[in-house]
Formats: sequence, C-alpha cells, structure tokens
Amino acid sequence: MTTTTATDTLAYLRSKRGGFPLIDCGRCGATGFMPYSYSGGTCFACNGSRHVVPAGKPRTLWADANRMIDTAARADTSAHIDAETGTITCGVTAGDQVRDTYNMPAAQAANVAWRTVERVEIGDLNGCVSRIGCNADGSMKVRSLGLDVTIHYTDGTSQRGGHLMTRKPTPEIIARRDEMGAQARKAYDNTLAARARKARRATA
Repeated sequence: MTTTTATDTLAYLRSKRGGFPLIDCGRCGATGFMPYSYSGGTCFACNGSRHVVPAGKPRTLWADANRMIDTAARADTSAHIDAETGTITCGVTAGDQVRDTYNMPAAQAANVAWRTVERVEIGDLNGCVSRIGCNADGSMKVRSLGLDVTIHYTDGTSQRGGHLMTRKPTPEIIARRDEMGAQARKAYDNTLAARARKARRATA
C-alpha cells in the first residue's frame, strides 16, 4: 500500500505549477475547505489544493505565467476574410494539438484526449459579419466576414470549427513558465533570508 504524504503532495503541486514556491493557504488553514464557500465548500483562494503562491513578486510572476499560458491555450477555430485585402486568417493550423475543452472544468477536461490538426478546410461565407468598424462619415464598415471551417485530425476524425478550443502549450511556453517559476523561487528565498536577518538583529 502506498501512502501519500503532505510533502509528496507539495512536490506534485510544484511540478504542476512550474516549480513556483508554495505556502500553506492562510484563508482555509491549509484544509482546502471553507464551510460557507459559494463553490460547495472548496476554498476559492487555493481552489482546494491547500497551498498558494506567496504574495509579492512570486504571485505577480505566477499571474503573468497564467496569462501567458491562457493566451497560448486559447484556440479560436473560426476563420475570417478581410473585406479589403481578401486575406484569410484562422486561429488553428496544421500541427496544433487541441481539444474541445474550453471553459470546461479541469477535472472533466483531463479525461479528454488531445488531437493533432492535420489540415484546416476553409469553406464558403457563413453569413457572419465578424468585425465591424466605422467610416469617416460615421457609416458602418464591414472589416471582415466569417467563413465555414472544418478541422481534420490525424486520427481520421473531423469537426466543424467556429468556436473556442484549448491548444496544448508548446515546450517553449512550458520552459518560459518554468523559468518564471525559478525567478519566483529566488525572490521568495531572498524574502525569507531578509526576514531571518531582521529576526536576528531584533534578538541581538
């Protein structure tokens, strides 16, 4: 029988969070539970994990890393044609690893397999005016129009596009997150060292 210790859990969380420093959640007392929480008793400060990234520079870097990953993971599968230039753009391309889990709870999304895009088939106008601007005289100006999209995967399946999906972060994105985690750990170590020096001076 394998026993999972608190240290094992903390190490696991650090590995999942890019090595960012973690401390016990002060809101729930590291229980992960709040009796009157709106989310069914789960502490919303730590999301039930019992640990949070320390305040200050580490938490700022953590927020920056999350924004970076969220931006990279947002795959818009709709396509548009520029009304002036005729240029066609689409948010996914061959080689992308995606899954249809945008806005899906993490526990549920974990059971959905990643699929690799083989090709993106752009169809006819779908009747959607995707972007609207204004002319100098104030009249409406159509900037781009929506196109039908069909995504074909390497596993032989396909699906209609036109909605948001989740893109798997590239190794470069993960490496950058880990680099930010190392910076956060160094900043937190410096904070602990400064506190220790202050405590020694106070007792000298």
